[in-house]
Amino acid sequence: STERVLAVDLDGQRIRDAEHNAGVYGVRDRIDFVHADFVEFAKTYTGEPLDAVFLSPPWGGPGHLDTDFFSLSDVEGCDIVKLFAAAVSLSRRVVLYLPRHQDLHEMVLLAVRYGYAAIEVEKIFFQYPTPHLKLVVVYFTPEAATEGPKAKTSVKHVGSTGAAAAAAAAAAS
Repeated sequence: STERVLAVDLDGQRIRDAEHNAGVYGVRDRIDFVHADFVEFAKTYTGEPLDAVFLSPPWGGPGHLDTDFFSLSDVEGCDIVKLFAAAVSLSRRVVLYLPRHQDLHEMVLLAVRYGYAAIEVEKIFFQYPTPHLKLVVVYFTPEAATEGPKAKTSVKHVGSTGAAAAAAAAAAS
């Protein structure tokens, strides 16, 4: 595994924000930031092989919640399948960060189309303000077919932040 990250985004402000955040967390020196269209970037990339590609495509704004299922073709102006194909050209390990109501049958079809025997789906639940499914993370990796299903559940508890944390701390003292 590598200790370097390559971050590519079409939006220059997102790149600047990510650079700022990386500096805040002390990892700026381990990340290369590229302001580019990912599909075009992938066509011309000649650097070291990539261990994995993490894609967090746009979901189309809050309107995506008005449908029963999210489809990769729902977002105007962003071809998520084309992004995925570009990612596969760079690595056999691709991760998609998607809304909670993603059509998982579509994920299986995508896997078959690009030669994956299996996928792993991680469901992310938030506990605040009430327990609810927030998003899904889909892992397309060769290991998904050889490691078998994972039957574990892990929970990360995150406390209040901001004003709520200050109020709770003040009340406790």
